[in-house]
Amino acid sequence: MAEKPDPTRGDASAPQPTPPTRPRGPHLWEYQWVRDLLVLLAVALLVWAIFAARAVVVPVAVGLVLAYVFNPLVAWAQRWGVPRWAGTVSIILICVLGLGGLGLYLVPKAIFQATELVERVPEQARRIADAYGFEWEEALMQLRSAMRRILLGSLGITDAPPDEDDLAPPPEDEQAGNAAGTSPAGARPPPGGEGGAATQVPPIPYGRLAETGWVVGQWVARTVGSIVAFSFYLFLFILVAGLCFFYFSSHFDRLSGWVEPYLPAGHRVRIWRILDRMDTAVSAWLRGRLLQCLVIAVLFSVGWWLVGTPYWLLLGLLGGVLNLIPYAASVMWPLSVGLTWINAAAGGNSDYSIAWVIIGPSLAYIVAQLVDNLVMEPLVQGRATELNWLAVLVAVLIGGSLFGFLGLLLAIPVTACIKILLQELVLPRLRQYASGAI
Repeated sequence: MAEKPDPTRGDASAPQPTPPTRPRGPHLWEYQWVRDLLVLLAVALLVWAIFAARAVVVPVAVGLVLAYVFNPLVAWAQRWGVPRWAGTVSIILICVLGLGGLGLYLVPKAIFQATELVERVPEQARRIADAYGFEWEEALMQLRSAMRRILLGSLGITDAPPDEDDLAPPPEDEQAGNAAGTSPAGARPPPGGEGGAATQVPPIPYGRLAETGWVVGQWVARTVGSIVAFSFYLFLFILVAGLCFFYFSSHFDRLSGWVEPYLPAGHRVRIWRILDRMDTAVSAWLRGRLLQCLVIAVLFSVGWWLVGTPYWLLLGLLGGVLNLIPYAASVMWPLSVGLTWINAAAGGNSDYSIAWVIIGPSLAYIVAQLVDNLVMEPLVQGRATELNWLAVLVAVLIGGSLFGFLGLLLAIPVTACIKILLQELVLPRLRQYASGAI
């Protein structure tokens, strides 16, 4: 007789009900703000690593920047059937030959003017001081003694021998008084009574001289070592930058194809749009700034040569280099006026009037700046960076205070890129957060 099924016992073949599970919360990395924070930390770590390895990164970056600057020219040659490597080699040869030939003419002349400036300006300043009755000899001697004490103190010499000026013979009136048997007021009589026994010559401090010679020898060795090390590093810098320029320029067209597979497919269009805006801003600033520096150097040199400013070539080249940094070339205005005035006042040249000393260099400077601001700026840069003058000034000050000369050079393009990132990524999310969408 078959056994009746027990309703309290479940059928083994029947599906068993799953017990209720506890709802799982999202993991920490699933939050958007956590992922954004990790990205920011990764970027900060990358920036720190680049800064720590700047001795190697800088020449590589220079080669990449040069490849980026000359890429339109290489691409134009490639459209005419010239391979990229051949176009890159041609650019290198043209730059070496052109800059070398130009340097053979300009560099010796600029060095001559710099040497003349170093030799003549101090003497001219002395003549002007004598003409106007400036008593600055004593101040210069005190400054010289103070600098000597600071230098010897930095070398570890605290009991240095007296300066040569302290060992100078006494004035003529004091010598006459000593010859007459009198001594100046407050001076002690010589030992041995009125007879004036002979003063003993102090012994020569051989130990102090040896210590001073050892310290000076160490300083000379360190200086020579620093010069040799700098020369070797400069050679490696030029070599690495040239090789990187050749490699990056030869393969510049493949960089976009190499990067694209690593971009998220859902954000690829947006990323390329941001990169295209950055490329427009940075290329307009970089290529335009280099062209502006060349033009401003020529305008400064020619203008100051026409008005008779001394050291016109040296001042023009210096002004062109300083034009890389916004507002830095403005120091050339008072410098040109001051050198013209010193040269005219000390030389007694009657061809110069005080009005022309001020108006001539100022006119050349103002004309060059007008051409740069009204013609070159809109023509080669336009408004690509979208930065006003206050943003440029603040960016330059912050970049210079944080990273020195390199920060001054890169402040504008980096600020332009940061502004684009804020407009494309940060500000839209802030508006969504303010409206309650996220």
